[in-house]
Amino acid sequence: MKFLFILASISTLVGCQFDGSNLRGAEDAPNTEVDADVGSDGSSGDANAPTPSYSAYWSFDNDVSDATGVHDGVLSGPAALTSGGRGFGGGEALELLADGARMDISNPREFDFNSDFTWHAYIRTNDGSGAVFSRNPLGSEWNQGSKALFIRSNDVDWDTGWVSNPHTRVRVDDGEWHQIIATFEANTDRLNIFVDPSVGDTSGSYSDTHDINRFDEHTHNHLSGIAETGFSLGQANFTGGLSDLGTLEGLIDEAAIFDRALVGKELDLLIAQGPSAL
Repeated sequence: MKFLFILASISTLVGCQFDGSNLRGAEDAPNTEVDADVGSDGSSGDANAPTPSYSAYWSFDNDVSDATGVHDGVLSGPAALTSGGRGFGGGEALELLADGARMDISNPREFDFNSDFTWHAYIRTNDGSGAVFSRNPLGSEWNQGSKALFIRSNDVDWDTGWVSNPHTRVRVDDGEWHQIIATFEANTDRLNIFVDPSVGDTSGSYSDTHDINRFDEHTHNHLSGIAETGFSLGQANFTGGLSDLGTLEGLIDEAAIFDRALVGKELDLLIAQGPSAL
């Protein structure tokens, strides 16, 4: 019997891999509150499930390229990258220095904001108004089908052209970093705008139905264009039509777009660790 026990023990050891992973310190232990092993709908997934990904992600560290390689930025006006680790958590950020500064996005027609989506950014500003994200015909006025996440009268707002202007009533013009997330679920028309959320939050500072896709952004031609022809960070409303959509002077960092409304563990991961974690 003793001989059989020794053979079984040897067999168990041979079948194991010893790579030191079980010797890691507490600082390397996984986050027990926010687990990256989630499905694309925010539910628990298995270890073999595809890693969730963004449609576009601009870290602004070193350049204005998109991590997916599809939606690189093009700086316009007095816009630049910061230096000296002035971005969120260090590194660089998009700096909007004066009116007219923005970053236009390559291949804007690839996005689909008639359907579910999530927009994310950290912002830092002392300014009381201006755009963070805007979906608007490039170089033209505010249109039906246009969409913007922006600052108006010092707090975070949303506007969909010729639909309505939801308010969060959360002030962010204090020169501190703020995390802003907008999620939209098309089947329920549910819009959530989170400002400095905590892990576990399920409703934003604004949470209600909003008919974002009333006007088809791919086909609806109004005034001087179709909404899908442009997407910008830092400025919208190029020739008029809606107040407070000029340049938001300050910093934008860790900007990202997702082609789904993040919920559950995915949303928690975004809140806790930012877009790079997804």
